[in-house]
Amino acid sequence: MSVTEAIDTSTPAAKMVFTVLGAITELERSIIRERVIAGQKAARKRGVRFGRPNVAVPLAEIEKLRKRGLSWCGIEAETGIAKDTLRRALTAVATH
Repeated sequence: MSVTEAIDTSTPAAKMVFTVLGAITELERSIIRERVIAGQKAARKRGVRFGRPNVAVPLAEIEKLRKRGLSWCGIEAETGIAKDTLRRALTAVATH
């Protein structure tokens, strides 16, 4: 028995209705997923880029601020660039 809706699944007919409703919602979800993926493919063909925009990170300034002893939060406050973006850019340069 459903607590939030008035669906009693104790009878065979109610179980059948509940199963059919579940199958219909699963079908609807699959159709929505297919449409979203098709829309993303079409957008990519048009040149649309997904995700966050690239941020230019002034590496020399970041290194200078780190050498002065500023924390990542302090550098974030001073530059306006998220600390995770700063750290990722600095480690990417160090590994290359």
